[in-house]
Amino acid sequence: MTHVDAHVYGHDKPSPRSAEPGSRSSRCRWEYCDLVLAPSIPTSRIIARAVEKLLFVDANIWLDFYRPRQSDVALELLKQLEGLADKIIVTHVLEMEYKKNRQAAILLGLNELRSPPKLTTLGIFSEATAARTIEKNRDAIDKRLDRLRSRLQKALVHPAQHDPVYRTCRRIFGRQSELVLSLDNDGRMRRLRRIIREKATRRFLLGCPPRKDRETSIGDAVNWEWMVRCAEEHDAELVILTRDQDYGPQFDKGLLLNDHLNQEFKERVSQKRKVLLYKSAALALKHFHVKVPKEVVNSEMKFISSTPSTTSTAEPTKKDELLALFREFAQGVKDSPTEEDSSWLDDDDAPTGIANVEDFPKVEPEDEDDKDRPGDNEQTPG
Repeated sequence: MTHVDAHVYGHDKPSPRSAEPGSRSSRCRWEYCDLVLAPSIPTSRIIARAVEKLLFVDANIWLDFYRPRQSDVALELLKQLEGLADKIIVTHVLEMEYKKNRQAAILLGLNELRSPPKLTTLGIFSEATAARTIEKNRDAIDKRLDRLRSRLQKALVHPAQHDPVYRTCRRIFGRQSELVLSLDNDGRMRRLRRIIREKATRRFLLGCPPRKDRETSIGDAVNWEWMVRCAEEHDAELVILTRDQDYGPQFDKGLLLNDHLNQEFKERVSQKRKVLLYKSAALALKHFHVKVPKEVVNSEMKFISSTPSTTSTAEPTKKDELLALFREFAQGVKDSPTEEDSSWLDDDDAPTGIANVEDFPKVEPEDEDDKDRPGDNEQTPG
């Protein structure tokens, strides 16, 4: 199968070279499409068919804009993502996850804005010009850090006025589009939400990916079901941008799509359509013919290499830590076992003994109504 980037045209349409921007022959958004050519048809008689691509940007990608980076190219990628807003798939679950974790991500970034440690100056250099210059520059650094902290605090408290990432996400998430599964109350959207929620619940109960081993919500399943539905309706390929391994394991420097998701997508959408999984926004944008500067690509790859991916397999809780939590909880319960009598918390794989009636203290009824009456314990015939 040959892929060529070109205008979409037929026998009765001009060639791509004669198409001018804004003309009728260039009405198709060809810059976002790949041209699929049938290998058995001669090149001179080809009728091209556009293969559309849709983009899903996971919540962790939006939150990465708040995390420390070694360069200032983050906002450049943000602008390029917003330029593809009409190709971005959005769900209300994605919006919720971003807003739920935005403040925590900002607070983590706020902790990174710490003043550098004070350098110790030797006594014989206490009057040296270099020592005074270092101290002067340190004061200037502290003042600039205070300004950055103030700006970050404003973004934390008033995101609509001071957070550029929040404003961009609000424009993308809140737009009216066939690719947005929102919480609107119109009949069509309510029906779509019910259909997607039922499908997501079914795949969650069956243990189908994408989901974590100890996941308790159907958020990832909702996102996937909506992605597949959008790809079905647009007969499109899917580009997923994520740092998590919910959609596939880490392989080499990238992510490998889960076998089950790959087979499911081909069966439900088309055998000729693919799901492309990326950790780098710069690499994913190339599928939409967005020119990303080389320094932006290198900067993001360094950031990704320094930020570990979130594995889809949660680490099991250690036994000692779990027992400590149980004992801490038991201390607040009346008549709870003491530290010396906490064998009930230990799991030594020993069989539990059979309890005898004599092991339980006899409880006297408080009044006459609590006493057993003849025939209370007898089963009433049906």
